[in-house]
Amino acid sequence: MAGTKEIKRRIKSVKNTKKITKAMELVAASKMKRAVSSTLSSRAYAEYSWEILSSIAKNGEEIKHPFFEEKKEEELTGKILLLLISSNRGLCGAYNAQIIKKSISLIKKTEKQIDIITLGKRGDVAMRRLGQNVVANFFDILNNITLRNITPVSEMVMKEFITGKYDRVLIGYTDFVSALTQRPNIKQVLPVSRAELKEFIANLGEQGEEINKTKGNEK
Repeated sequence: MAGTKEIKRRIKSVKNTKKITKAMELVAASKMKRAVSSTLSSRAYAEYSWEILSSIAKNGEEIKHPFFEEKKEEELTGKILLLLISSNRGLCGAYNAQIIKKSISLIKKTEKQIDIITLGKRGDVAMRRLGQNVVANFFDILNNITLRNITPVSEMVMKEFITGKYDRVLIGYTDFVSALTQRPNIKQVLPVSRAELKEFIANLGEQGEEINKTKGNEK
């Protein structure tokens, strides 16, 4: 049986651990608050993007651009490019695990070759560990997401597609629903499907109305 000194030592140790845990909780809460605030502050951009997509959908049949053209059978290369977005650090629940798991499932089910561009160290490490072909990585972007910093990624993806290296370009990301709920998604971004674009716009209708209501309330 532990003596008095040992019991006091354990009590002191538990209290110290409690203080450290509380400090970590406060730091995590602060970071989460900033992340949520950053996500919600993008509503103005989301509204503008929604208006642009609505306009494109209405005139989709008239658009002539490589991004909207499906390749002919003889032009197919059998290669797909996946842009995988994860975080640079762990300890964030299933945020990384879910999208990595979904990406692995896609790779196993697809007979075509999938090359990967990673944004985030966690996804990069997971793909390399599995022996996947990571053609490029961008880690610093996640610490400072601006149009200037994200441009090299978009330019690389567009160039690789237009030159005919890949038949399709996919993006794997985690969709923010709330601070407690995020959904992993993998969507095709190139070529742009006119039918899917119209369906996407229709599904965004309620979201667009909600954005406009929010903006009106803020005024």
